[in-house]
Amino acid sequence: MNPDKPGPLKVLMVGTQQTRGGAGRIADLIARQLRRQGHTVHGFVRDNIAADPTCHEVRYWRVTPLVRWLRARGLTDLGNLTSFLWRCREAYAAADVIHLNNLHGDYLSLAALPLWGLDKPLVWMLHDGWPVTGNC
Repeated sequence: MNPDKPGPLKVLMVGTQQTRGGAGRIADLIARQLRRQGHTVHGFVRDNIAADPTCHEVRYWRVTPLVRWLRARGLTDLGNLTSFLWRCREAYAAADVIHLNNLHGDYLSLAALPLWGLDKPLVWMLHDGWPVTGNC
């Protein structure tokens, strides 16, 4: 993307779902509007309930023994360390910006976010108090 000549963006939306629940419905509305404006939108979601071909389920990318070890120590949302590998996926590599929605739900590691931020701009829409309260 050239900042002097803005053009269509390739947006990767990350969330638990893209169509259900408050955050999922909002993410879906944003994705639809971005597409109407000519942007390309893909999603990395825990559950692809609507079977959207542009959304890629990532919930099964987990290292189970490590997840159990981290959970036993109270680190429930750090366990899916395979989310570090999302950077190898085509939709991630092609994205100009990463739009984060609901990140809780045991499908990614929050520890991967700083690494993603080195590659791409991150936009995090806070749909609830979870990111601020620490799992309340």
